[in-house]
Amino acid sequence: MKEYLLRQSYAACRGISGLPTHQPWRLNSLVTSIQHPPSSIRLRSSQATTGIVPTASDDEPQGRSVSRLESYAPLALDPKYAVSGIVTDLSTTRPIPLNAPEPPHPLAWPSEESLNPKDWDFRYLFSLGKAYLALYKTGVKNVWNNWTAMKQIKERLKGTGLNAAALDPESPKLSYNEYELILRTRRDLRKFIPFGLIFIICGEFTPLLIVALGSKVVPGTCVIPKQQENDIQKMLRRFEIYEQKSAELRHGIDTSKSISEKQELTTDTTKSQQSIDLLKLYRYGFYPRPTESQIPILRSYLIASARSKLAQHGTELLAEATMISREGGWTKRSPQDMFEWGTKYSLNALLDWTRNAKAQGKELVSEEMKEALLPAFEEATHALLYETDWSKIPVEERWRQAVNVGDSKPL
Repeated sequence: MKEYLLRQSYAACRGISGLPTHQPWRLNSLVTSIQHPPSSIRLRSSQATTGIVPTASDDEPQGRSVSRLESYAPLALDPKYAVSGIVTDLSTTRPIPLNAPEPPHPLAWPSEESLNPKDWDFRYLFSLGKAYLALYKTGVKNVWNNWTAMKQIKERLKGTGLNAAALDPESPKLSYNEYELILRTRRDLRKFIPFGLIFIICGEFTPLLIVALGSKVVPGTCVIPKQQENDIQKMLRRFEIYEQKSAELRHGIDTSKSISEKQELTTDTTKSQQSIDLLKLYRYGFYPRPTESQIPILRSYLIASARSKLAQHGTELLAEATMISREGGWTKRSPQDMFEWGTKYSLNALLDWTRNAKAQGKELVSEEMKEALLPAFEEATHALLYETDWSKIPVEERWRQAVNVGDSKPL
């Protein structure tokens, strides 16, 4: 419509002033200049409500956009964005306590006249199987209930993406508990089919096979204590290897080489950066080894898949830290919430606490842990949220900054 009016005005002026009719480029130039004003009359970045890309200046090459002044939406950190939501706690996303019977001791066996020791062992195994069966049944029921709650939350979001609802000030909001319930329910639903087949076939003997397969095929609501212990041991092992390998890389990169060694330094730095990337992927459990695989095709596939998972991981970290901050910080969260967040992102302070607590026989998740680690958790989230100018980082690149929150000695 605007272009039509301009053309009519130009035609009227041409008829009055006698302007030539064989120069249509003047009209196109006029229309373009009105629709796209020069940079001298554009709004300053502080006056713009959305991010703008300034045009190239006279001393810069033409034909490319200059985006160093581009600004992006800030994080929704203001407490006014906090909502209570329909999820009061995350207990339905966790396994219930396993009420397993005490294992029989030879001294506690009854006499042979009243009961055979073999029958005593059978009774114990039967009771143990019933305890596991109760855990699995409750876990499956909780997955169903969580799925129902997830559908209600999605209806309220009206098609808004999960991370956008957590981070974008202009999107519908959700609470930290709702965000976690959706993430964990999605994870459990992906594991539901293989676990369901194993459970239907094996019944009470499912734990015998599940322990061998690990927690990767088990919904989070059905994880048994032995699997939780194995996962913690694997996490600590990855942390030890990461610390060892990263220390070797720090001492191995020498940036003080002479100019004559510049090409060699560039090659070494590139290889070191590749090693750093692999270590990051290994630290979070997305890559099976701390070094490259010897099979090129397999290596390329694993690295591409792991980096995609790490990008999602970093985005989730930023979203969770944002919601925790605007909902009152870590003082409002339970010790279980802190432990899950810290283990998920391999926070150094929690890893050290876990290692020492296991050596001393202490309970890992407790009020003592929360009191001891509260400053470290608050420092980590503050560094992530407030020591970075997020308005200068594109949304699709913010995960790179977020994945370093758990590393006290970033590479």
